Amino acid sequence: AISSAFAPALVSAATLTISIRVLAQATHAGIEIRILDSGPGMGMHSPEGIGISNVRERLASAIEGASLSFSPRPEGGLEALITLPRAHQGAERSE
Repeated sequence: AISSAFAPALVSAATLTISIRVLAQATHAGIEIRILDSGPGMGMHSPEGIGISNVRERLASAIEGASLSFSPRPEGGLEALITLPRAHQGAERSE
């Protein structure tokens, strides 16, 4: 799913350098994981594809309260934010 996010960049440019940074931070609500890139972004009117929809759905079903969002970066590129809630004491998950 992540590789499909870069597909438009690979098609539109013969040579393109994209940098990616991954940041993680504990917050009072849980953990935030940010993936920042310098690519062409998604465009404000780009429809959400099946890949992003599937990843969002899988994340939500695996971890209650987890979320995935995307936003354009002011300097160009895209930011993906994965939010994982803090585990509640006494909460156990059965498989």
